[in-house]
Amino acid sequence: MNKIILMSLMASSALYAQMLGVSPSERMSKKVREFVELQRSRNDVRKVVLNKDVLGRKKNGPLATTNATTFVVENEERMPVMIFDAGEIHSDVESISGSYDPGENGGNPTFMLNGKKVSQKEFETGHSQWEKRYHSSMRDRADVSVRNLTAKEIESLVNSGFNDVVVQEVSVGKDESTIQIGYSSDKYAPIGELFNELYITSSGYDKGIKGKGVGVYYSERTGCSDNGFASKDSDYEILSCNSTGNHGTKIHRTIRTVAPKAHIYGLSHEDDNASYPVVIHPRNPRDSKYPVPIYIGNHSYGETGAEYGYDYGNTYTNFDMEMDNYVYKYRSTEFSSAGNGGLNSPVTSPAKAFNVITVGAVLPRNEYIFDKHTSFGNPVPGNAKPEIANVANFVFNADVPYSGLSQGSFGSTSGASAFSAGMAALLMEKLPVLKWHPEMVKAVFLASKKKTPSNMSLNYDDSHKPGVAAFNYMVNSKVGFVDAANDELFKNGSDYVFTVKGLTAGAKYRVAISWLNSGSYIWHEKKIGQDFDLEVLQDGVSKSLGSSKSRVNPFEIVEFTAGNGKNLKLHVKRYANNNTADRVILGYCVTRI
Repeated sequence: MNKIILMSLMASSALYAQMLGVSPSERMSKKVREFVELQRSRNDVRKVVLNKDVLGRKKNGPLATTNATTFVVENEERMPVMIFDAGEIHSDVESISGSYDPGENGGNPTFMLNGKKVSQKEFETGHSQWEKRYHSSMRDRADVSVRNLTAKEIESLVNSGFNDVVVQEVSVGKDESTIQIGYSSDKYAPIGELFNELYITSSGYDKGIKGKGVGVYYSERTGCSDNGFASKDSDYEILSCNSTGNHGTKIHRTIRTVAPKAHIYGLSHEDDNASYPVVIHPRNPRDSKYPVPIYIGNHSYGETGAEYGYDYGNTYTNFDMEMDNYVYKYRSTEFSSAGNGGLNSPVTSPAKAFNVITVGAVLPRNEYIFDKHTSFGNPVPGNAKPEIANVANFVFNADVPYSGLSQGSFGSTSGASAFSAGMAALLMEKLPVLKWHPEMVKAVFLASKKKTPSNMSLNYDDSHKPGVAAFNYMVNSKVGFVDAANDELFKNGSDYVFTVKGLTAGAKYRVAISWLNSGSYIWHEKKIGQDFDLEVLQDGVSKSLGSSKSRVNPFEIVEFTAGNGKNLKLHVKRYANNNTADRVILGYCVTRI
């Protein structure tokens, strides 16, 4: 049975103008067009003539047409569809900026909000008040919904005067565990040893950091965690699950083991009223109904289209668009496994999304080299994937928190992604300024790279070198952000400058910036909405300390040596402003390495 996507495109501002030139046929995928054309070629209306006498008895013979009754029967063949809102996402709220500095060499932590030094409580209160204004001024996004439509109804939608519907097929999705190849020959590491090697124990657990107050959801295609494991976890609850599975259990267990005090939510992709997948994320992670706010999501599955004889390949799909729009609006930090297709395989969806942090797998017992089964192919827009790597092939501790699993180990990009989500939960407990700021979280993971795989040639189609972040780097980072209207910060080609204080002369640092893009523009235009460059300067130093000018990535990275202890100036230049409806939502991280 074919399945399609209907993505409702609200006729607003720049996106409406862009969509006006798109014909109805271009807004239907090949398979959807085939369905519609097939139904059109048939006789949609069939006339059925029943010959009866006045008593309703059928008549035969030469006078059979006398008193005949004609019924019109329409062709009612339907297809189940999902409806996505892909409208322009915008808000007219005022700008906000902020930063956090843990203090170099034992100094005091500093919070800044809109250029003023404030306490942590003042920062959180002011930020919360701004968030409420932001969401009250933003257009609501429609929930993902399901409908069964005829070909005529599909045509009516794509031919509507608003030009607001795009139709695309969708696969059921693959459980990552079903496409693992050859992992039995790889070496596995006790997960506790990895905590030590990545400084999670010394810089996290030993200081009481275990993810408390941070909500993490995992989204699965093949069922949530099994009841035996779930029943042992008091900080776990199900959002929507009609089945359980071993893969979901391992995802749950990985996040729980890395972040022992986080609140975990399970979500599997079934709708309450349908047998096919619908939901790929909570409808609103900011909803007050959640006992612990959901700040983080994990996706260890891959949409490929192969189930229906169609290959998404490196296409930026509706799933990628949906995740980019979701992150852009709700500011949830989302991790996705790159996929296990191997060297020449593109990353799967939603890992192609610009705002998602895509994770490749490394083998910790083999000198932290890339697992050769990790997918590395970039999507059509050209953004570098995966952005980061993390450990896989680990053995769970027998007592954390339940030892009843039939398999006590986990590998592949699924494990690496879930491990990263757990690390993010720890990080947000320590640095609450990162909550609701996925652009800063991505910058932290990029800047805090400590282990770089030696077999980097596997990442064949870009120069970006993803690596494994160390937790001691992460928690000691200097971070900041700005969120402003598109036309506010870069008037007349000027730079926007972040000032970072408290550097140590002669010390080495890595700085990363990262920014968000709405998915609707990328889906339609197949290019980034805004592109920024980064140049690093320092007071008292005459020349630049370094620059980064990639053209298709939503991030830039520079390594440098501090020339002195004076203020660092991060000059952000806007190279391209393709989508003028997007806000500037940009974060930075400076890490001593």
